[in-house]
Amino acid sequence: MATPQDLLAGSPVVPKSSMTLSVTDLVDTDVQEKEEEWLALLHQLAEGMKRYESLSRKRDAAEKERTSLEVLSLMRKLAMIHPEEETRKKYDKDANAWEKGDRFDKHRIIRPHMFLLQGCAILIATPILASGAVLYGSGKVLTSIGDMLTFGRLDKVVTGSME
Repeated sequence: MATPQDLLAGSPVVPKSSMTLSVTDLVDTDVQEKEEEWLALLHQLAEGMKRYESLSRKRDAAEKERTSLEVLSLMRKLAMIHPEEETRKKYDKDANAWEKGDRFDKHRIIRPHMFLLQGCAILIATPILASGAVLYGSGKVLTSIGDMLTFGRLDKVVTGSME
């Protein structure tokens, strides 16, 4: 089987029909182990944030503080072990905001997309509600005009109470 060094050196390698190359053959095992560790920490962080969010509805302050410190520790670990500088900075910034922030700041870190979705919902709902109000108002105006033109008899015709 061809080694990754052979493939990178440009050696002519003709794979047999039964031989298949996978991505794991080309990836260094150390990098793979770090990625698995990072994904495991990321999963633990997500679980910790869910636990913190569920505890924020309860009044157990000691457990909430313990979970908050656990989340902070996981953020710091994620910031230390990731190979990309931008990701390290993001997790370090989030960890600092988590440490110094109040419960609203922590909620923004847990669910950053919620505030964006609320804004989008307001932007979408406003024209719909406004057009509904305009249609309702114009219907009332037209009904009033019809009542004035028929001296109120149009209302009696529609309701069926004509004498």
